[in-house]
Amino acid sequence: MLLAIREHIRGWLAWIIIILIGAAFALVGLSSYMGPSGGARVVAEVNGSEITRDQLDRAFSQRRAMYDQLFDGALPQTLQEQLRRDALEELITEHLIRQYVVDRGFRVSDRDLGARIRADERFHADGRFSPELYRRMLSQQGLSPERFEQMMRQQALLDQLSRVFDDTAIVTEAELERAVALRHQQRELRFAELDYRAWLDQVDVTDDAVAVYYEENASAFQSPERVRVQYVQLDEDAVRQRVDIEEDALARYFERVRGRYVDEETRWARHILIAAAPDAEEERAAARELLEELRERIQAGESFSDLAREYSDDPGSARQGGDLGEVERGLMVEPFEEALFSLEPGALSEPVETRFGVHLIRLDRVRGGSDVTLDDVRDELRQELASEQAGRLLFELRTRMEELAFDWQDTLEPVAEDLELELRESDWFTREGGDGIAAHGAAVRAAFSEDVLEHHGNSDVIELEDGSYVVLRVSEHEPSEQLALEQVEDEVREQLQAERAYELATERAQAMVERLEQGEALEELAAESPALEVRSPGYVTRQAEVPGAVLREAFGLPRVASGEQVAGIVELGGGRMAVLQVTGVRDGNPEALDSEILAEERQRLRQLAVEAAIQDFIAQLRADASVTIHEERLL
Repeated sequence: MLLAIREHIRGWLAWIIIILIGAAFALVGLSSYMGPSGGARVVAEVNGSEITRDQLDRAFSQRRAMYDQLFDGALPQTLQEQLRRDALEELITEHLIRQYVVDRGFRVSDRDLGARIRADERFHADGRFSPELYRRMLSQQGLSPERFEQMMRQQALLDQLSRVFDDTAIVTEAELERAVALRHQQRELRFAELDYRAWLDQVDVTDDAVAVYYEENASAFQSPERVRVQYVQLDEDAVRQRVDIEEDALARYFERVRGRYVDEETRWARHILIAAAPDAEEERAAARELLEELRERIQAGESFSDLAREYSDDPGSARQGGDLGEVERGLMVEPFEEALFSLEPGALSEPVETRFGVHLIRLDRVRGGSDVTLDDVRDELRQELASEQAGRLLFELRTRMEELAFDWQDTLEPVAEDLELELRESDWFTREGGDGIAAHGAAVRAAFSEDVLEHHGNSDVIELEDGSYVVLRVSEHEPSEQLALEQVEDEVREQLQAERAYELATERAQAMVERLEQGEALEELAAESPALEVRSPGYVTRQAEVPGAVLREAFGLPRVASGEQVAGIVELGGGRMAVLQVTGVRDGNPEALDSEILAEERQRLRQLAVEAAIQDFIAQLRADASVTIHEERLL
């Protein structure tokens, strides 16, 4: 695979970025693994480059945020450990791919990067690139232009690597037919929904049952544990106020990003070359004399192209009437280039001498060449540079915050004083969160962690979703308390009644499935209970307007032959369930699909093949790499 990649460097960026890399890769610069970080903060090494604890923490935080809502901010420890391991594996993969790109000398020029950004229609206003829109949209995403351009440069580098995966993806007709048969399969479906509330009036909950349930589940009926915290918060807006942009720094930054604004000038030209050796003065004199004569004939109306075909000693362009095509600066020898870029469109040069001989040049047309001065973009770049410098200062202050919070475990006053930050106090909040700082899951988890809550220490530095950093400590704590039965009696009764009603509904559903499997009809069974209504959508696809859980169960049941039927139960949430019956199956037919859908299916299969090729590539990089993981530093 690696040999194939070296031989087919082209570019399919999306599947590297979207399938494997993700947002984290784009946000970590090449410098993050090129230089040493040192010490116990290093959690892994990939071919000698380091992955730091900070990088792992950020990657883990991104993954954890995806699961917080599912678990109400209380992820099981085993899942946290798995997410952390997954984050580390992703970082290792990122390092391997970046190293592969850098080691093979892939480069993206400032001009190409600028052209790539200017061509992005998201930043266009009235059909043209708008620096103001560009800056505003990046700001809305929490990105500085410097950071975004770093992302785009890495994407462009990967674009040079990845089209080989597309080229390796071949889909046979047999594979396409099998895929269409399965994905466009139809199943004849009937189903009825059961709601536990229809059985509530059949449940009688006694006082004794309530008391027993309360005693057996006492831990579920407690007042919530609460805390108040002190904290200091460091954010880029506050840090930006401390940044002073000097004029010489602004000028240097302008030169660094100038390629973003420059539309490189290119010129379409023709020439006639009369060859002459550099030291053959008589030949050169004769060449100049001939070209002067040709110049006069062209000015008198003769065709430049015809004369180039007849007289030019440049075999490549002579056949094209002297046409050199599109010429950029740096492509031609210096005397030729100086003459060409001094001409106006349609003008002829005087005879121009180079080491190849003497040339007569005509400029046909010009494209591009726009430029800006520092004054044109001063305000824009001042804001960008302020953001860049604020980012560096923010990192330095964050490191200082971490050191101080660790050194002074019983107070946050030295942190606030040293960093010139306000020492703030939160309102009461529970493990479910609250307002202000308690609206951030990471802060809530830290407040209720063992080190902070039980050992009364400062938290680690916490990165919040808005990009700010916080250190906190618990100032007040109210433990949870057992609620008396009298306080929760109604709640216990309702819960017990709902559980028993749901059990009755489940028993009814299971009995229906058993009878359906014996050949009875769903409509007949539903008629026995007035609360049930049968829906008969007939033959459905996987995209039918039917509850998703019902469709997944219907297509997950065993295939039935003609005249047979299968049945199942599926949870719908909210105390509801569905009993369903499948009585027929029709496979998808490629001939019945229009060409557009068939093309989409073929492309989907190709993408699956690409994913497999990428996985093979990553596996080979990993097998050939030297990877050291410091297990004791991961948690």
